[in-house]
Amino acid sequence: MEPAAECGNHDATQTEDCIFVIRRDFNCDKTHIKTTVEIKDSLLKECIQNVTGNIFGVNFTEGNPIFDPKSLFLYLDDFISHHDSLAQVRPYNKNEQWLENQWNMISAKRRLKILIEYLEEEFAEGKKNLDLMLGKGVITFDLLWALWKPHTLIYSPTYRCHDVPRVSMVICAEKLKGRLSTNPEYSVEARFVDFNGKTLVYKTLKQEIQHFNGTVNITSLPVYPLQYHKDEARIRRVLIERGAKFVSLQGIHHKSYTGIAFPLVESKNQTVTKLHEEQSRIMVDPVGFRKVYPDFYGTTDLPIQYTNDDETFNNGVQPQCLMDMLSTQKAEDDQQNLRSDVKIREGSPRSSNTWSKREYMEKTKLEMAKDNLLLLCSPVIVGYSLASLEWLEFDVRCIDDVKWDEEAWDSLVLDEKMKVLIKASVASHISNSAFDVNIGAMAKSRGLTIVLHGPPGTGKTLTVAGLSDHLRCPLLTLPAKELIGCCAISVDFILKKVLTTCQRWNAIVVFDDAQILLEKYDCLGIERDSLMTTLSRRLESFQGIIFLTCDTIRVFDEAFQSRIDLFQKYDKPDRKSKSIILKRAISRVTALNLCEIETFSDEEYGKLVESDLSGREVEKAVELALSLAEARKEPLGVRHLQDIMDIQEKFRCGFGKKDYGNYFS
Repeated sequence: MEPAAECGNHDATQTEDCIFVIRRDFNCDKTHIKTTVEIKDSLLKECIQNVTGNIFGVNFTEGNPIFDPKSLFLYLDDFISHHDSLAQVRPYNKNEQWLENQWNMISAKRRLKILIEYLEEEFAEGKKNLDLMLGKGVITFDLLWALWKPHTLIYSPTYRCHDVPRVSMVICAEKLKGRLSTNPEYSVEARFVDFNGKTLVYKTLKQEIQHFNGTVNITSLPVYPLQYHKDEARIRRVLIERGAKFVSLQGIHHKSYTGIAFPLVESKNQTVTKLHEEQSRIMVDPVGFRKVYPDFYGTTDLPIQYTNDDETFNNGVQPQCLMDMLSTQKAEDDQQNLRSDVKIREGSPRSSNTWSKREYMEKTKLEMAKDNLLLLCSPVIVGYSLASLEWLEFDVRCIDDVKWDEEAWDSLVLDEKMKVLIKASVASHISNSAFDVNIGAMAKSRGLTIVLHGPPGTGKTLTVAGLSDHLRCPLLTLPAKELIGCCAISVDFILKKVLTTCQRWNAIVVFDDAQILLEKYDCLGIERDSLMTTLSRRLESFQGIIFLTCDTIRVFDEAFQSRIDLFQKYDKPDRKSKSIILKRAISRVTALNLCEIETFSDEEYGKLVESDLSGREVEKAVELALSLAEARKEPLGVRHLQDIMDIQEKFRCGFGKKDYGNYFS
């Protein structure tokens, strides 16, 4: 048997007895184009597959696999280790099967040795230069191929944002013709873990490295192996924790967010502008996003052959089993089942001590594989910003639990009977216990629509916000005026998506400044008539909770009025109410220790609320007075509040006082 055959266009029969065939291709100018290695021997093929696992673009099951020598060179050290580990098996009985297995192992070891010798000879000079550069942490463009060994963990920023690091696993890398110049560029294709709506799956990510001259630091590349990061241990620890958090965010979650957010783009090659969400509340719901935008491109799932159960992930644990385990969050229960998927290649247990050791090894392998999988979890997750009213990708690390304002509802200065009625109506609907007297059954198919009307600053918005926190449910506020500028078809499309999604979240929907929807107009154009019909139909079919807040309404639209379940009128606060609002605002300043505060007497409180200010203006006056006291480096006192209120009163007098009157008399 010949060690290897090096041929050009030789007939297949000339190489049929070869272990592997080296083919060098040249063009008409005798310029070398490429070299390939075809593995013809089945034992060598098995050895290579045992070392490399499944490799993108290489078919081990049909015909003879063909490799670029560079891809084999990346596994040179692994081949040497595997060669050394191929030792004689000590059997219990030396039967014919054992003799056959022993001969196959000896033959495989000899064949692997020939491949190792070829690779060492082929890359003798290149290996010296490569080892020297990698030792110094530098690389040239021509040697970039040496960094992308399949299954290597690579580090990169998310959308060029280094504050949001990402780790993915190399699938393959190839040199391509440059898109922006005649110089070539490298395209690195990697995989990471994401949620597809049912379970965790691998998804692909392509990253490009533009051509460069000379040597550069490996860490200056837009993507590079994690092992070269200056603080690899910390990055691993942080990203494993982030991965565990990512897994916990499957499903629907109402969360608080402060940090960088990324707009969703169809192509990941597009430039992504960072947005900063400051203390906003979000709905984490990747499945809901895909229901609203089923045709959105984004990243793609890996081909099935790279996610099936035949491919082992790491430490012998099958990836899909591990993903399913993490998806269901039943790690302890599933460990016993997963042990059957951990492939132990040698021997069987002979004693209780041996079994305990093996069991410990399996558990260790499982934990290591689990950490590696968490490391690959996506750094961002799709959610909806309740502040900016758009779907975004949020940094997983910046997602926190909502800090509910437990005192907002109790401290709301509002008629007690009104508070009880609103709370009871909403709480009853949320618990699906609203009783429909018309059908004499549980009315799960009907929504709840409440109108809050009154002058600005009387507590309409605070009522809904406080109730949302009190009942711990999401709150989505939509400006009603923006709907009027749209055609009926657009409004129908928008409302269908918004209301369906809010119903999925069990969220309270608020149409702010809704007088334009509720008020009757003398002349209704065809377009507005169509718009109101569309809006009425959508609200009638909505099964959730809707609040409509408005200021002044001269005459209600009767068609819309019939669809309202509850009306609540807000009057301007009297002196007693304003005094309570002022005292509570100052108490909050004291509780937060924001500033030293002088003692206020009841007489001083009474004097401060004599001005014709709304409840919102009273609270704003406290904020401005606090800033004024800090600027003067004085304790907050009556004079600061009086100065601010005098300015507010002069402003109001300058524009005239608005008489709200009785809207429904």
